[in-house]
Amino acid sequence: MALNLCEEILTGKFSQTTSKNQILQINELFFKNLERSSISSKFQLNFKNSKSGEDRIGLFSEYFPTSSEFLNIYHPQVLDYKKNATISSTLREKSNEAFKIREFRQALHGYNLALCFAPEGSQEMGLIYGNRSAVFLELNKRSYLERCFKDIDLALRNQYSEKLKQKLEQRRSKCSRKMELLLSIPDQRMISSPNCLEIDEYKENVLFKLQSPNPLISAAEDFVQISKHPVRGRELLVTKDVPPGTPLVVDKPFVHVLKNVLQWDVQHCHHCLKEIMDGIPCPECVFAMYCSEKCQKESFEKFHRYECPCWGYLHLNHAPRYVLLTLRLICILQPLGVTKLFNKREIFDASAEGNIYESESYKTIYQLVSHENDHDDVENFSNTMQSLILVSLLEHVSTFFRELDLEITNSANFRPWLTSIILHHLQNLPCNSISLDELSVPSTKTEDFSINAESIKKAQLEQYASGVYTTISLINHSCDPNVKRFNDSINHGRMCIISLRGIKRGETLYTSYTKSIQDSLQERQKYLRDNYYFQCSCQPCAENWPLLPTLFTKIDQKPRFRCQVCSQGILRKEYCGSCKKRRTSQSKLVMEYDQNIQQFYKSYDLVLQNDPMEAIKILIPVLKYFQSNIVQPFGKTYMAQDTLKRALDLIVYFPNNYSSL
Repeated sequence: MALNLCEEILTGKFSQTTSKNQILQINELFFKNLERSSISSKFQLNFKNSKSGEDRIGLFSEYFPTSSEFLNIYHPQVLDYKKNATISSTLREKSNEAFKIREFRQALHGYNLALCFAPEGSQEMGLIYGNRSAVFLELNKRSYLERCFKDIDLALRNQYSEKLKQKLEQRRSKCSRKMELLLSIPDQRMISSPNCLEIDEYKENVLFKLQSPNPLISAAEDFVQISKHPVRGRELLVTKDVPPGTPLVVDKPFVHVLKNVLQWDVQHCHHCLKEIMDGIPCPECVFAMYCSEKCQKESFEKFHRYECPCWGYLHLNHAPRYVLLTLRLICILQPLGVTKLFNKREIFDASAEGNIYESESYKTIYQLVSHENDHDDVENFSNTMQSLILVSLLEHVSTFFRELDLEITNSANFRPWLTSIILHHLQNLPCNSISLDELSVPSTKTEDFSINAESIKKAQLEQYASGVYTTISLINHSCDPNVKRFNDSINHGRMCIISLRGIKRGETLYTSYTKSIQDSLQERQKYLRDNYYFQCSCQPCAENWPLLPTLFTKIDQKPRFRCQVCSQGILRKEYCGSCKKRRTSQSKLVMEYDQNIQQFYKSYDLVLQNDPMEAIKILIPVLKYFQSNIVQPFGKTYMAQDTLKRALDLIVYFPNNYSSL
């Protein structure tokens, strides 16, 4: 059994140890209770006619399993996901084998998993820290040697064997000698990117810092405004012309969760989301890992102490991310915050005129669109059951209910009210959650990482977490977006919005919920209908634009020049087809176009040379030229936008490239 569980842990897969998923068992018990009541047909009719989540909760609660029935479904399987020295030791021994054959990535991964299961303060924990320090010593880089020192100290704090302490101190001495030698060698980052200090300055003080904070929208610049469209609802627009490459919004997630949080993601801090190799485990559960004791403590105090006991149950449920986001959101509110909301019993209007839109306020996340009336019966059934499951976990497994006043928990209205709040967020978080990405650079066989033209070309953005950003969530969709999201993967998922082209005063901000015009019209429309419940009518959809792969392969695509008098017509022969004004001479148009094409290729080469700052300076006027003078869609325009994106990728995600093995 232990070996099977270790295999599950090492592969990061959901449990297959039970014959049936626990959710299915809960559903079966629910329907059995319903059949006993002999009102199945009446229930179905009432369910179909229910107008709100509150109606469905009242309908379902009577037939949901009792607390003892609910808990029995998970026992004894849930006990596998507790601290266990035997499982920890097995994982450590497998990692030792990987270390012996110098598979350091595999060894580190295994040691981190072993730490998750090691009882807090145990000798087993000390052994793992000691073994992990040996990996960092072998990697022989400054940052890894610092981790080696840290792990040696942690090993000694956790009942490290007296017999092995001398060996550990010898490792410390060897690490000190290596560090002295490496301190005399220039920083590899300085060699790979001589302007790295300028990059850091630009990232912190331009991209992720509001230059003129908006007094009414805490996460936006003062030239960004919330508007209400009769069809699209709330949206963001600009009150002045802004050029390409302009930061518009800097937002933090109200709630976030790692993509594989219950599948043993030990490569990211579960609190600040920083990429890690030397994590510190949660002292209670077997899933959470942190970059530092500071993050471990902050997470536990802010929310994790309430969700922590529930995670083994949710792992057995194969719980999707939106369920975990919802649970964490309630835990962030804490019993005190939930009590205040229950006592007020009012629905906040976050869009009321004159209100300050605070991105860190609960009322803003509550008011995000839920599409409650667009869900089908299957979604409504699933979400209602999930809400009852989460309330049951908070009441019977977590300490959440125990920290509430008895007056609150004894109220007949409290449990249905809390369940309705949870159900509301199960409906509004999925379509408002945003992917947090990191730049994945192809691994090399060498231990010395270097960023070069080949790795820059092949680097891909990969999702590692999801977050809900109350201001960024107001940005609507277009298949030809004018802004792009960039998240800081070392600072609690902080995210900025950057313009990809010039945006005129009064123009709405649009991001893309899909792969824009990389996918076919039919694929885009289906995805948006299924996940966001609307029919896209943006210009690329209305005019059925050619796809990006087609545009990119048209290397010799001839530009269609836009009239500079009316800005609408297309120049044909000597006159504008719209305003009939005489055009600029053909030779002058072609010369200016050729100059901008040359500048574009120069900026592209600079990106491949890992000089994103200089590339951006050249790209901005090129993007302005394409937008003002060339009729879209035009392949070179999107190539230039992609080059700007990659330049910004190198700036925003640059630090992660240097934590790779």
